[in-house]
Amino acid sequence: MAKRAASSDSDSPPAKAGLPPVVVLHGPERYTQTLRTNQLRRALVKLHGDCDTFLFDGQTADAAAVLDELRSPNLMMTHKLVIIDNAELMLMGKGDDDEDADEPSAAANPAAEERAAGKAKNRELITKYCQSPDPSSTLIIRAGKSLGTIKLLLAAAEKCGSVEKCEELGEADAVNFAVRKATEYEATLDPRAAAMLVDRTGTDLGRIDCEVAKLAVASVAVAKLKPGTKAGVIDTALVAQMTGLSGEEAIFEFQRILLSETPEGALQELRTFRVVYRHDPVALSIFVCRLMQQLEGVARAIAAGESFGSFSGRLKLWGPSGQAVAQVAEKLGQRTAARLLADALEADVGMKSGGNADMLLEVIVMRISRAINRAKAGAAAGAGRR
Repeated sequence: MAKRAASSDSDSPPAKAGLPPVVVLHGPERYTQTLRTNQLRRALVKLHGDCDTFLFDGQTADAAAVLDELRSPNLMMTHKLVIIDNAELMLMGKGDDDEDADEPSAAANPAAEERAAGKAKNRELITKYCQSPDPSSTLIIRAGKSLGTIKLLLAAAEKCGSVEKCEELGEADAVNFAVRKATEYEATLDPRAAAMLVDRTGTDLGRIDCEVAKLAVASVAVAKLKPGTKAGVIDTALVAQMTGLSGEEAIFEFQRILLSETPEGALQELRTFRVVYRHDPVALSIFVCRLMQQLEGVARAIAAGESFGSFSGRLKLWGPSGQAVAQVAEKLGQRTAARLLADALEADVGMKSGGNADMLLEVIVMRISRAINRAKAGAAAGAGRR
């Protein structure tokens, strides 16, 4: 069932007046797809005077329903814009790198075979439509992954319209995008602050846009609180205050959490890293394993009678953070540290083998935090008895 899609008024329409009847937008950068869709819709309104927009979700719709909407006459005699969103779920079947590719054969899983046959039929119908599109409608096919394996459909779409890959930008282009975006919110983003922002958020344009909008509003609030501060200026201090930690900062903060927080506090902080800062769970797991390797190495060195000065360089322990690792390792002891290291490595392998990454990470963080807190309590009780 189609639903009318909302439109946006940002960005200017394409320069050329001749608009393609079919446009394929595929790739991971959804924000770019949204911008191009809005550009095309405004251009169609300018060309035809009005335009009715219908949105189909590839997860639930089929090609027959889409084609019926494309070809059926419009009672208001206006141009139609028909969009297939998540088109890979409608069009990509077995052999096309989708979720059905690894499912058992028809004998073992007839439902999977039926879905694959349906997607093959959808591809055939949409490909035929692209070879002879209806002039009273425009079709936009949007997919969150590359449709490069569907060569016949892409060739037909490119012949009558256009095929555009929406790839993620590199860091330098993402920084330039952030600086340009700030001007749309009547703000000025310092290039160094833009680089810091991209380092903390990644290159996802949708998230950068949201962060820049938030920072532009915050810059006005800061100017009201601090007389003499110019409104609309986004500097590195504001980005540091309002945006998630960078990768390097996150490593040291995550180490502090594991070494010093209660199990409940560690779990809450971990969820902040995942939900707010959007750090990848596998990357955090790698750091957990690295920290446990240091703790186990220190505990083993202490058991062998080595001093901090003799093993600190070998285990890359510097400054106060290195001292904190050594103190915790001494309380844990070699046996406990070795067991926790084995548990951390097992959880890491589980994540990389398709396990629930967030659940595995939460379990190992809780296990390590509980062991560290028990070791600290035991050491404190022993010192009290002495």
